Amino acid sequence: MVSVFYFLLLWVVPRLDSYYDERYVSKVEQKSSSELTILFGGDMTLAHRFEQYVGSRLEYPFSDWHTIGSYDCMMVNLENPITLTNENIEKPYTFKMHPRYLQLLKQARISVVSCANNHIGDYGRRGIEETMRWLDVAGIASVGVGTVEKVREPYILFKKGKRIGFLAYGSNGIHIATKNNVGTLPVERSTIVQDVKRAKPRVDFLVVSLHWGNENEHYPTEHQRNLARSIIDAGADLIIGHHPHVLQGYEKYKHGLICYSLGNFLFGGNGFCANSETVVLKVTIYGASWDYSFEPVTITQWKPRAADFYTSQRTLNLVAQRSQNLRELCLNNSKGE
Repeated sequence: MVSVFYFLLLWVVPRLDSYYDERYVSKVEQKSSSELTILFGGDMTLAHRFEQYVGSRLEYPFSDWHTIGSYDCMMVNLENPITLTNENIEKPYTFKMHPRYLQLLKQARISVVSCANNHIGDYGRRGIEETMRWLDVAGIASVGVGTVEKVREPYILFKKGKRIGFLAYGSNGIHIATKNNVGTLPVERSTIVQDVKRAKPRVDFLVVSLHWGNENEHYPTEHQRNLARSIIDAGADLIIGHHPHVLQGYEKYKHGLICYSLGNFLFGGNGFCANSETVVLKVTIYGASWDYSFEPVTITQWKPRAADFYTSQRTLNLVAQRSQNLRELCLNNSKGE
């Protein structure tokens, strides 16, 4: 069985490193060696409607992505297993990604993915195990999935003299990680706070990815806001949220930043997402300090690119307005207590 897997690997994913776009590399090399820039995107599903449209045209989806500018690496929520099996579980919507699309992740310089979500188990534990193997061979780190020990252990990226830690949580309620079985862990306060406190002394910057909230809601719940602040209090620097499939506001809290939902990045789950507007979060870490910006993105027929001026203004205004409404909501709630 193992030999068959590696035969498929050589056939489906030939020389993944050769798919880095030189336009990205040349720009990155011109940057200061002391700066580390990471992009964060929301939900990404290279399946279903995406696969129907793109097929085997691997040069197509990210051909305009260089317009977003230079960066060192990227993280998204990969909301599908990577598998060749057809044995899915029974649920309304199931997604799976063909291994050939690993080349697209490499083209986009995606080097870390959260697999802690409600679709990673769509093709059972076999699909989860295959996903971990494919990502490992491609040199892409998977966080939030595996045995319980792996899920609770941060992935630490060593780059440009910095140690960036990543933790991820989210579950379909079925494939829960245990000592002997791979899966994910739910978004649960005590577990996350404990893991963050253990991880923080080992890293310079700590990211927590959460698959949470209610679909199509523009604002997080009070429970989410309280949980996010507890995670920042425990030591996290950045919280990246996803699952609502729409952009929500952000909150600066103490030393940290909370992005409640980055919406979709490249989401093949339905046809409505073929053409959309969203943002990616750009974080630049200098040493003891860091800053961030929201970079508007336009997606046209499953092809993302940096948004034009007017689209950028409209998208940034939307994020700013929802963030302001969120602050007012929090203020009103605190007055009522």
